[in-house]
Amino acid sequence: VKEAEAKDFMEGFMSAYPGIRGWLNDVVERARESGFVETLGGRRRYFSGLKSEDVGERGQAERQAVNTKVQGTAADIAKMAMICVDQRIRNEFAEVPLVMPEQPIRRKLRSSRESTIRGGFLILQLHDELLYEVNRADLNRVAKIIKESMEAVGHLDVPLPVRIKVGPAWGDLAEYQVD
Repeated sequence: VKEAEAKDFMEGFMSAYPGIRGWLNDVVERARESGFVETLGGRRRYFSGLKSEDVGERGQAERQAVNTKVQGTAADIAKMAMICVDQRIRNEFAEVPLVMPEQPIRRKLRSSRESTIRGGFLILQLHDELLYEVNRADLNRVAKIIKESMEAVGHLDVPLPVRIKVGPAWGDLAEYQVD
């Protein structure tokens, strides 16, 4: 992306969301005063360059402060969602083991509609995505738990809409509407 294009995009974004510019300035100002930023989960990152006389060093610290606030909070939300989903799956499916079953059992879970292993298991968290392996018989119940838990976590003033995709393999996922 060319610099002029990026600048136009940023200006368009700032115009579409007028509160963002003030929020960005507020994050930087508070970080300058305290020397750190804090995520939604209470994690702090300290910055030594926020009061630097070197414009490049100060600019880098300011960008890192904003990125930490955004990306760190997103990571906190993902972690809170994983905990919430896990607790709800354990409440709903009392027989779910504490750890993911060994490979032969997982193959049975994946291939059998009549598996005795109920619920689902977290396989991977990647940025803002959670990948679960789920018993087919429990798909809608587990999908509903995941969607509701992820959308409710953090008690934010803005909605966090969650899309569910399902499929036999990661490369074969399709949108899924929760009942």
